[in-house]
Amino acid sequence: MKRSNLIKITAYFVLFILILVSYSSIINTYFLHDDFVQIANWRSLSLGQAFNGSCDTRSYRPLFWLNYRFLYKIFGVDHRLYHYYSLFLHFLNVILVLAISKLLFKKSSAIHHIFTAAIFCVNPILPEATVYSAAHYFLFGTIFIFAGLLFYILFKTRSKRKPVYYFLVMLFFILGLLSNEIVLIFPLILVATDIFLLKQQDKTLNRFKEYLFTYSALAIICIFYSLKRISVLGSFLGDWSVYERAKLTLPNFVNSLRILSV
Repeated sequence: MKRSNLIKITAYFVLFILILVSYSSIINTYFLHDDFVQIANWRSLSLGQAFNGSCDTRSYRPLFWLNYRFLYKIFGVDHRLYHYYSLFLHFLNVILVLAISKLLFKKSSAIHHIFTAAIFCVNPILPEATVYSAAHYFLFGTIFIFAGLLFYILFKTRSKRKPVYYFLVMLFFILGLLSNEIVLIFPLILVATDIFLLKQQDKTLNRFKEYLFTYSALAIICIFYSLKRISVLGSFLGDWSVYERAKLTLPNFVNSLRILSV
C-alpha cells in the first residue's frame, strides 16, 4: 500500500474514532422535542406533498422532510439508529473539511489538514445539529455547502473536467437549498473564497466570462428558489413575522458562519 493511501486511511479512522468518543454519550439519549413531531408528521410524506410544501407553513425543506420518511422506513422508532445516522452525517462534513483544507493549503503538512478536521470534529458549536435529530437540516446544509465549495475549488484550479465540476457546484447548491434555506449564503462563500483564498491574478477575458457564467447561474437559482418558496408559503418567511424569523435565524446564521470558518 502506498504511503499516501495509508496516511489517508489512518486519518479517516482517527477522525471517525474522535467523533465516536466525542459524541458517544448521545447514542442512548431518547428523542427530544420536535423529533417526535417530525417523525409523526413526515413518516408517510409523499414526494408531491414534500415539494408542494403542504406539511409546513414556516419553512421549505423538501429534501430534509423526505429524509425523515426514508429514515422511518429503515429505522422505525429506534432512537439509537437516528443518532448513529447523525454521526455519519457529521463524519461526512468532517471528511469534506479535510478535503477542502488539502486543496486550499497544498503546502501544509498532512498533520495540519488532519488537525483542522479534528477541530471541526469536536467544535462546541456543533452539538445541537449533531445530537438533535430534528436539526438534521443543518448537517444537510453544511454537507452541500462543503461539497459545492470543494468542487468549486476544483473548477477554478483544474484545467480538466471543468464542465463536470461546474455542474456539481450547481447541483449541490440546489440540493442544499432544498434542505435548508441557510444555504443561500453559498454564493457569498464562493466570493470570499475567490477574493481571500484563491487570489487568482488572471484577469483575462476568459476569466471574466468564467466569473460571469458562474455567479449568473447562482443568481438565477436563488431567484427560482425564492419564487418557489414564496408560491408555497405565501411569502418568503411563511407565517413567521419578521421579528420571529430574525430572532430565530440570526443566531443560527452566526453559528453557521462560525462553523464554516473553522
